[in-house]
Amino acid sequence: MLLSFNITTSPDDMGRFQSRGDVLDLMNGFDGVELMWFGDNDLVTPDMVSGVHLNCKETWLDFWLGDEQALLREFGDLQTVERMYGSLDPHSLVEHYRRNLEVAHRYGAKYVVFHVSEATSREMLTFRYRHANEQVIDAACDLLNEVFADEDGSVALMLENLWCSGLTLTDPALTRRLFEGVRYVNKGIMFDTGHLLHTDFSLRTQEEGLAYVNRRLDEHERAGLLPLFRGMHLQQSMTGEFCQGLVDSPVELAETYDERMWQVFTNVFKIDRHQPFTCDGVDEMIARLPLEFLTWEFITDDLAQHRAFLADQRAALGW
Repeated sequence: MLLSFNITTSPDDMGRFQSRGDVLDLMNGFDGVELMWFGDNDLVTPDMVSGVHLNCKETWLDFWLGDEQALLREFGDLQTVERMYGSLDPHSLVEHYRRNLEVAHRYGAKYVVFHVSEATSREMLTFRYRHANEQVIDAACDLLNEVFADEDGSVALMLENLWCSGLTLTDPALTRRLFEGVRYVNKGIMFDTGHLLHTDFSLRTQEEGLAYVNRRLDEHERAGLLPLFRGMHLQQSMTGEFCQGLVDSPVELAETYDERMWQVFTNVFKIDRHQPFTCDGVDEMIARLPLEFLTWEFITDDLAQHRAFLADQRAALGW
């Protein structure tokens, strides 16, 4: 099993390091990093990279389906649509992900991560989704089958769960539907523990969250699907009370897309906090799964906090 932590080449992340040696020092005890690429940076080189997290679009289904009226409701005008996607041609999504794959191959990544999820800015703040999970999953299969049509199977496609429409891991039948629909052979689930926790707003403690995770894994085990769980993003965000508050007292949504996205950023980072999962029993939960890739995926304010989060997770697991 390859052990990694997440990093990006954004200025916010790279500005934390003075040299490549600083990155290597943080990697002590890890096999590599899971990289989200925003441009080349000399501090991160191919020998450091285990996997690449694709730059996924949160809102993409209406664009892919060519639903202009839905796009205008979300973005306001076609100029904004073109700004967000770089084109008005739905096929440009395929090219976007193929360019991501080129980066992954250049870095020698063992796997790439794709979010099987869809939500507009309004839906991210209301938890009320227009598209059924089945529709998102089927469209994701169509998109991925085009993106990976010419791939040779050397890089694994890891399909990540979120709490929006799509792959939520709350219904094994839909997990199976996704895997039967994606024709690319070298595929697996990238199980994000924190994202699963957001599918139940009643959870309040890490212990309750871990019990919920194990119940969902039990369901997939009974369906014979645990062998699909090849990767994990390990993190927790016990924010069910905050999420319920957004439902009970909705945010007054801004008129323009850009203004709403600021509202989304403000609130999503309060929902999906990506903190260490440290309660007793997390190590046994990890051991249930045939993991090839384990990423400790944290969101931090600075390098000192990232070091602390990695140390806390290591101590909790006894590693």
